[in-house]
Amino acid sequence: MLKSRPVTHKKPRQGFVLAQDETPIFYEISGQRQPAPSLVFCDGIGCDGYVWKYFQRMLQNDYRII
Repeated sequence: MLKSRPVTHKKPRQGFVLAQDETPIFYEISGQRQPAPSLVFCDGIGCDGYVWKYFQRMLQNDYRII
């Protein structure tokens, strides 16, 4: 029996949303389409975001990455 491969977005969807105080917040969505479980990656103190691309490659076949 052939196993079907998960459907992933070819190009990440990305954009900006405005926070309540009108601060622009960048987002990008990649990986599985819904109803796959979602993971939210969030930068903070002590992480400059370089690591996310490695996690994204490993997890995008099973999760929706935000």
